[in-house]
Amino acid sequence: MFLFKHILDKQILNLDSVTKSRVKRRLPLVLSQFGIINNLKYPYKLIAEIIYGGGLRLSDCLQLRIKDIDFENNILTIHSGKGDKDR
Repeated sequence: MFLFKHILDKQILNLDSVTKSRVKRRLPLVLSQFGIINNLKYPYKLIAEIIYGGGLRLSDCLQLRIKDIDFENNILTIHSGKGDKDR
């Protein structure tokens, strides 16, 4: 319909009964956390768990310092993340 209407500049009549085709939406494939993380060894398993559990980027995880982790309150502080923001 787009081709005829906008490119060839021709009008098609009696298309009221024609239905448009629908594109099937597929759900994205998600890798199982257990299949991947459980097969990793230290320290890669720890890095993967922090990234997955905290929703971090790899660069954020690699820049973590011991003082960024508050074990008493279970808080992980990210400095200079995306947009140079702390979170």
